[in-house]
Amino acid sequence: MIAAEYKASNFDVVKVDLTGGRDYPIYIGTGYSDEQVSEMLTSHIEGSKALLITNDRIAPMYLEKYEKLIKQHKEVHTLVLPDGEEHKSMEILQ
Repeated sequence: MIAAEYKASNFDVVKVDLTGGRDYPIYIGTGYSDEQVSEMLTSHIEGSKALLITNDRIAPMYLEKYEKLIKQHKEVHTLVLPDGEEHKSMEILQ
């Protein structure tokens, strides 16, 4: 399991338990290599494609890096939404 692999490297992993199979880990630490980040991200993507969703405030800082890391293993599409809770809806997504 990926969480155990990184825990052995002195990083902590907190598992968020949700209903309906929506559990996910939070990786806590610093100094992850790009290879480790790429493996962590893509290990949670089923299939060969991913949609990376962010907002217009975060995108300039992180979108290019994380898109590149995921593209090493998966086909990636991106969607940049305006910042704010009012833009997080199925209507906006469509």
